[in-house]
Amino acid sequence: MIENISNWFPDIKHVRTENSHKISPLVEQEWIDVDDAIESMDDSSDNKELDILVEVIKKSLEERKSKSILIFAETKKSIDRICDALRHAEIKSLPYYPDIAVQGRAMTLMLFQNQQLPVMVCSNLAARGLDTMEVQHVI
Repeated sequence: MIENISNWFPDIKHVRTENSHKISPLVEQEWIDVDDAIESMDDSSDNKELDILVEVIKKSLEERKSKSILIFAETKKSIDRICDALRHAEIKSLPYYPDIAVQGRAMTLMLFQNQQLPVMVCSNLAARGLDTMEVQHVI
């Protein structure tokens, strides 16, 4: 692939660094093992992973006083399921994916950036150049 790019763009420079794709030591990370969390839950729920996600969001909003949580999901269906679960738990959230009109996505982003919407659930569309400031948690 690099050879093809070099042929198409003869002046291109390829840069390698050991620091690429490394997490900054200034970024706090928390690992939640979903399998362990599922084992500790009661068996009454059909959507245990979703229940864990909702609990993590609740904890973040209540204990950590988070005002901006960005959740990435792979499909429109999973984004809608997450938003429904959050709505059921009385957590404000809106979806952000290509099927939503540009005006709707713009309104969602504005509410999120103004911290009037604590949770935005999005597809990889948001990872492609979306300019968001002060995001406290990314899931």
